[in-house]
Amino acid sequence: MFLWACIDGIVLGCIYALIALGLVLIYGVLEIPDFSQAGLYALGAYFTFTATRLLAFPYVLALVLSIAAVILLGLVIERVAYRPLQKKPAEGLLIVALGLLFILDNSALFIWGHEHKSISIAGIAGQTIGFWGRSFSLERALVIAVSALLIVGVHFLLMHTKKGDAIRAIFQDRDAAILMGIKIGHIRAITFAVSCVLTAIAGSLIGSVFSVFPNMGDYIVVKGFGAIILGGMGSVLGAAVGALIIGISESLGSTFISTAYKDLFAFAIIILVLLLKPSGLFGAKERIG
Repeated sequence: MFLWACIDGIVLGCIYALIALGLVLIYGVLEIPDFSQAGLYALGAYFTFTATRLLAFPYVLALVLSIAAVILLGLVIERVAYRPLQKKPAEGLLIVALGLLFILDNSALFIWGHEHKSISIAGIAGQTIGFWGRSFSLERALVIAVSALLIVGVHFLLMHTKKGDAIRAIFQDRDAAILMGIKIGHIRAITFAVSCVLTAIAGSLIGSVFSVFPNMGDYIVVKGFGAIILGGMGSVLGAAVGALIIGISESLGSTFISTAYKDLFAFAIIILVLLLKPSGLFGAKERIG
């Protein structure tokens, strides 16, 4: 039972990790806690649901269309809502981010209703594989595999590409990066697009394992920020590890104690780690990577 609780926790942790990676990228470059990612996460799931269930598109095509739609919506948000306020007080950006979250959540509620829905992946829906004497759904295996590839991909982008060098330079010293000729607006757009890709895929994957509902991203984004704090601001590895710790602790608490207290265990661990190591497990304030 312990092993299976850990595996379920890894599935949750992988989704938290994708959200956390997007959030840490946006925070590092745009310097805002982008709560709107929670709404985009839900919309990504709904777009995939609509394309697969109502339009009968293959899952991969539906996922690509969902990613494209979320990127487009995310870039509009960055350009229209965030960019005009980039030199304004941080409190204004925070209010805008929260307002966007409510707008996106309520838009999903208005369009798709409050009933929970699910995404079916043709070919693997209901299929299982044997693992340590028990069955493990292919949807969960897909979540783990795709998340691992995306985490590696983000690390490669940041550490081995010119765009990644620019992102890390802005995170370290924005003014110096601008003086060196880095086009801040271009990098902001790229960062937001990458975050939207992670968010859309996360929503589309989790919709095949659990249900899809309008405010499904609200608690996910809180866990994402928790993972960033636990792992250490500015660390991609830290965000991923922090997300896995939160996911596994939630699953273990739900399995052996009660689902009613699953959040208690996750945030108790965060508080304990920060008391012992205030900068987080992989704290790196000066850089991202």
